[in-house]
Amino acid sequence: MPPERVAVVINLYFFQHMATQAWASFDWRMPARRHPNLVYDLHTYTCFLERGRGNDASLPLWLYTGPLVELYAALLSITVRPAFAGEWSLCLPWYGAAAATFRAMNHPEQRALRTGFASRQADALTRGDRLGGHFWTWKAPHEDDKDSWDFAEIVRRGFIGRGEWAV
Repeated sequence: MPPERVAVVINLYFFQHMATQAWASFDWRMPARRHPNLVYDLHTYTCFLERGRGNDASLPLWLYTGPLVELYAALLSITVRPAFAGEWSLCLPWYGAAAATFRAMNHPEQRALRTGFASRQADALTRGDRLGGHFWTWKAPHEDDKDSWDFAEIVRRGFIGRGEWAV
């Protein structure tokens, strides 16, 4: 296969890697003018941002489901290369202040939060010339993961509408 038909996909998982290694390692050593077939695959999981801090994690829930969505999606536009969200989900932090806030919500409040979170991600990942993304999995293997990782289930429950993402 000729080189112009091959794309090298570089997976960038943690936010700090997206903002540092992407530009420092790849854009400096492999500039787009010489290596135009390099594509970034950004995993836009806000839920993992403070995971190493456990119950000491202090970022508020609204930050995970709003501004961080926009920040991660903006990275798709400023990489100077084609980029897409190789994985995204509705997973929220299961630790710290954000998790405590979510657990304190009643069911309709949790549903509204997930629906808004899904809509913001679908909009942000596809806005402008962004290449969109792939939801983590069609069918989550564990019942506890249905609201976060199971695309078929979140569509069935109405967390994301058919008009918001191609389903």
